[in-house]
Amino acid sequence: MAQTDAQKRATNKYNREKLDNISIRYPKGTKAKIQQLSILAGKSMARYIMDAIAAQAERDGHADILAAGSDRDGDGETETDGSAEEDRE
Repeated sequence: MAQTDAQKRATNKYNREKLDNISIRYPKGTKAKIQQLSILAGKSMARYIMDAIAAQAERDGHADILAAGSDRDGDGETETDGSAEEDRE
């Protein structure tokens, strides 16, 4: 079933307010390799990349920056990872 216009507007509003968008450019063929790795790991590409970033942050001793409830951007406000129920309201 196709989304209604109201559903599309609500989705777009949620995405604007709750999600960041990151665009990364790599040489041709890199996306397919990352996609293959993520499939082998049983994860989405986004989750695979986030897990790789989290693992690197852990190795660098900075895992606390990615922790839910941290002040990730240094603006004095506590951010969350969006997984808590109150983040979706």
